Amino acid sequence: NTCAAVIDGEFALLPPWDRSPRKGFLPRKVRILLGVSLWLPPNEVAAEYSFPSLYLNAALLEPEKFEALAERHPSNPPCLAATCEALLLRMMPGTASTLEEWSWRFCFGPEGYRHSGHGDLEGYRHEIGTPG
Repeated sequence: NTCAAVIDGEFALLPPWDRSPRKGFLPRKVRILLGVSLWLPPNEVAAEYSFPSLYLNAALLEPEKFEALAERHPSNPPCLAATCEALLLRMMPGTASTLEEWSWRFCFGPEGYRHSGHGDLEGYRHEIGTPG
């Protein structure tokens, strides 16, 4: 079970992509697919060892634009870092309650590239997820 939406993301552009002229090569808007999925344990697993979990997932839309830039600048490819904080709320008339909350850092960059602040990156097409 998944519910998802496309949003305009705001990322910290890491040097040297945070200033001219390279900043001008990047798309004006960075769009991500943000979704919540429900993970259920297999039927044969005892409940005391595993339990359902909500995951927040993020994927970069139009990764090919960033891949093309990375091919042209292999020694300093564009890396997009973000901190995502999200709440899943249950809205009822006159009240709201928090069902789940997430706070995590992630970075999109070329597969196999090692960024000094974010470690080994898994590619612009990698879907990043974290449990609540």
